[in-house]
Amino acid sequence: MQVVCQHLVHSHQAASPQVCKNADNPATLITMSIELPKHAQQQAITSIERYFRENMDEPIGNMQSGALLNFFLAEIGPTIYNKAVADVQENIQARLQELDYEVGKEEFSYWTAKRPGRK
Repeated sequence: MQVVCQHLVHSHQAASPQVCKNADNPATLITMSIELPKHAQQQAITSIERYFRENMDEPIGNMQSGALLNFFLAEIGPTIYNKAVADVQENIQARLQELDYEVGKEEFSYWTAKRPGRK
């Protein structure tokens, strides 16, 4: 199932909720919000602040960094999520094909199997 998301509401405190549709069944709506664990969110904010200090003309504050992080989570988070889902689907499909090869048995092989005492 591929999930396609669209931006719903913008919030400065948490990642914006998303409306997602199952690409195989567009009538099915899924609400999606990409949220980072607290420690990961703080590390990301710290990283954004450092990036601005080292690469931009002006530094960025903690609140602005959090808002920028939430914007990126809302805007490109679903794209990254969809890519990850597609990668997992591809990986699982490859493993399922290997499984069929490893454990699959030939059907209707009675007459082709070699049995003792048969010419």
